[in-house]
Amino acid sequence: MPAQYFRAAFRAHQATTGALIVNVLHYELDSLTSGVSFQDVATDVSQHLGTEWRNILSTHEIFDDVTCTVEDYSGAVPAQGIVPWNFAGSRVVADQNLSLAICALGSWRTQTPKRYARGHTFFPPSVTSQGLDTLGLFNTSSPYYVACQAFADKYAAQFTVGNSTYTPIVFSRTRAKQNVTPFIFPVTAHSVLLPQHFLRSRLTSP
Repeated sequence: MPAQYFRAAFRAHQATTGALIVNVLHYELDSLTSGVSFQDVATDVSQHLGTEWRNILSTHEIFDDVTCTVEDYSGAVPAQGIVPWNFAGSRVVADQNLSLAICALGSWRTQTPKRYARGHTFFPPSVTSQGLDTLGLFNTSSPYYVACQAFADKYAAQFTVGNSTYTPIVFSRTRAKQNVTPFIFPVTAHSVLLPQHFLRSRLTSP
């Protein structure tokens, strides 16, 4: 069957304030089976990456679910699958001194040197100041940074379940809406940046 493109949303909330924490990743799905169930797709992605994402979350956050949704592009057939988690995060922290807006940033690069072919992810909040070095950078040996790097490494690697192969991509919504090809770009390199990043929307959600 033709390739399908979808987004995988990893969703959580802060247990006390209810602040939303959402990471959206993009995949190309290639399958030898017609009529793929997106509930199965969500299960595959959840089983592949769910534990790694939960490891980034502190015990003060609740991992809600993994939701996989077909992207909006010409010829796409709407579909969605959801796998609930409803577990607290795995990372134990000694303090909650940092704003929920402070986090590490993941960078996704492709072979196309254009802005529309690059992506990034604001990871879940660090929460604790113990993960920072004396320069205010994330310490690469801290549980937070190690968990972010493990998640990034696993996402950036193609994986296969049964007859379905999942390839990480950067998806350009603008080009897809304009029906300009290509609008998907396979991820070929990645990194987790050391400087702190500030995601203002986490302070205003829900």
